Amino acid sequence: MDGLWKHCQLLGSNSILGISELRSNHTAEYLRNVIQGLCKEWYIDLNKVVAVVTDNGILSKVSDVQAIIGKVKTIVTFFKHSVVASDKLRQLQIDHGIAANDVLKLKKDVHTRWNSTYFIIDRLIALSHYVVSVLLQNPYSPPMLSGYELDVLR
Repeated sequence: MDGLWKHCQLLGSNSILGISELRSNHTAEYLRNVIQGLCKEWYIDLNKVVAVVTDNGILSKVSDVQAIIGKVKTIVTFFKHSVVASDKLRQLQIDHGIAANDVLKLKKDVHTRWNSTYFIIDRLIALSHYVVSVLLQNPYSPPMLSGYELDVLR
């Protein structure tokens, strides 16, 4: 049985709060809903939940996540080095009703800032519909992230 073991560590002891069978794809959104349901069931204030740790599944595949982040950086670098691609990204946003002064650009990773990787991922996700369109128009562009990879980043 594929399931989610729910437990709580209190003052050095472990207690099992329950076991739930997972009946859907193990997406981040689905698991979040299951965990939020557990918190509601046990009257646990979500604002007091500091971390959720898993020992398997999508979040533990650190090397996969690092590879996906590498792809994100390659896509961002492509846009930063291609005026044509950057202009197309800008124009697509304007064509979809975004004011010229509100158009977003992809962000570049800054090694001296600890949170810059988060910001480049967040911006790529926000612009992913436009980015994929530009990448598909250029035969020399890097491949776009798959739906699975975008879901991992979300």
